[in-house]
Amino acid sequence: MLNEATIGAFKASLHGGLIEPGDPTYDAARKVYNGMIDRRPRLIARCADVADVVAAVKFGREQKMLVAIRGGGHNAGGLGVCDDGLVIDLSAMNYVRVDPKKKTVLVGGGALWRDVDHATHAFGLAVPAGIISTTGVAGLTLGGGIGYLSRRYGLTIDNLLAVEMVLADGRFVTANAKENADLFWAVRGGGGLLPRAVEPAPQPELHLARGLVGERHGDHAREPRDPRAHHGDDAIDERRRLPRARRRLDEQRRAQILADGAERVVRGHGPSQDG
Repeated sequence: MLNEATIGAFKASLHGGLIEPGDPTYDAARKVYNGMIDRRPRLIARCADVADVVAAVKFGREQKMLVAIRGGGHNAGGLGVCDDGLVIDLSAMNYVRVDPKKKTVLVGGGALWRDVDHATHAFGLAVPAGIISTTGVAGLTLGGGIGYLSRRYGLTIDNLLAVEMVLADGRFVTANAKENADLFWAVRGGGGLLPRAVEPAPQPELHLARGLVGERHGDHAREPRDPRAHHGDDAIDERRRLPRARRRLDEQRRAQILADGAERVVRGHGPSQDG
């Protein structure tokens, strides 16, 4: 049962800290990128390490609380915050470690893409990512990740090598092509097909690599990856047709709106009041 004693014990177990309504930092901690989202969680666990994440997941499950996971807080729907529940905030876990020899990067669950770009560019490397620097690495990666390098090097998720995560039952596991391969498949697109027994919770670390590009020395440069090798010519051509189709649809809608407006004026109804 959620009471002051249980909350106090939970707070004492966290290295990063716990925020409650009324605390000076509460309003700032509950804000997300989308300013239209105004949700008020009961607790915000500012996780400093994996142990904090494990404690928060277990606490949320034991107290039967609604749980939201916040990485970069950039989700348009505001999924990183909830009303009257527990927010597991990974923003303090924003470390980035580059291995220039292997051309890989290890990223904390709270890192933003600007952190990754800053760290990788020093070695002449880049990761296929989004186009907004304040987007969270974990959310964008697990959601696919489309950006300037995607046509040549694929989505961000295509370059994911491994994930270290805390499951809903509090277990800490690593998932990659060889270890927990079914879970690795799931986080790379399994979505709602995932059973609750292995439902992913926070992602403390992401291992990104395969599409790292921009090596400075020509002798070690890798050839650009051809998307057709993975998706086929038909799929690539279809992707190119989609933007044109959307533009045509937008033009048709715009023409219809203008026609409807002109008809209302002719009939004496005046311009629409809802638009």
